[in-house]
Amino acid sequence: MGSATQRAGHDGRQRNTVCECCEAPGMELVDDTAGGNYRKCGVCGHESQDSLLPATDQFESAQREHFGDSSMCLGTAMHVLERERIVERLRVISKYLPAGSIVEIGPGSGNTAQALTDRGYELALVEHSPVLGEAIRERLGLETWVGEFEQIDFGERTFDAYASFHVLEHVADENAHLAKEASMVRPEGYAFIATPNAGSAEHRVLGRHSPNYSSAHLRLFTAESLERALLASGWKLVELLTPSYTDAHLRVATASLRAIRGGTRAAGEPQPRASYAGAVASRPGQLALSAARVLTWPLRAVQYRAGMGNELMIVARRA
Repeated sequence: MGSATQRAGHDGRQRNTVCECCEAPGMELVDDTAGGNYRKCGVCGHESQDSLLPATDQFESAQREHFGDSSMCLGTAMHVLERERIVERLRVISKYLPAGSIVEIGPGSGNTAQALTDRGYELALVEHSPVLGEAIRERLGLETWVGEFEQIDFGERTFDAYASFHVLEHVADENAHLAKEASMVRPEGYAFIATPNAGSAEHRVLGRHSPNYSSAHLRLFTAESLERALLASGWKLVELLTPSYTDAHLRVATASLRAIRGGTRAAGEPQPRASYAGAVASRPGQLALSAARVLTWPLRAVQYRAGMGNELMIVARRA
């Protein structure tokens, strides 16, 4: 976050007061969420954590808490939960880039990278977590850089496309991140980005109980705020989609129950998706997930068409 979007607190640390996407003043406080307090822009809807810690410290803390252990991301159960997302990602990517080279930032489980490799794409990966980076390198045998994406020197290396799926909400400076992406993609190359949708039906209805709020999510984008960030960083929007997935609806159910009980997820409590990953590892769990997929399909289809699904999926082209 740049200094233009913040002011110093009483102890010299920083607090958000101006929207980093549209520069509108007077960010509204959304307090007592599952991720702490957030500030919400009344103009473009962008939200960011209202922390007195520097964004880089927030980022490192969240990385250690949520991604220091590879077991959650590399398990078979997680692949079951990811399947819908991977199918949609492959559909969108192949529509615009039938073949070519892709650098994926924050590959997580590596399942999307594996699916793209199986389709014949040339993949290179960048992973912040040394634990995950080494595990993915051993599992997939792909070229993998480990470290903070914005600080890695890639020389003159360029790719046909950049991909990041649920990474942008975690980064300390989204403008620097998006600009770095643009520098790694050939002219007229693509960016394929997915991030939680702060304009989704779930987020609007559940308010501070929304599953989008998490200590690991430093910011949340609406379609408008993400397009503004892309334009400011050397990208032009090509297509905007709002998919709705079964596992996200499971998290919504959990958040709704918590709202009824009058509480939010406590600090250090496991993320719902991690709990579901273990639950669906069994045969009964997989059957229950399949049933949930069928039962929620009509609602998910409506959300997708109405632009209110629980994920923003962006296709952008280097300007």
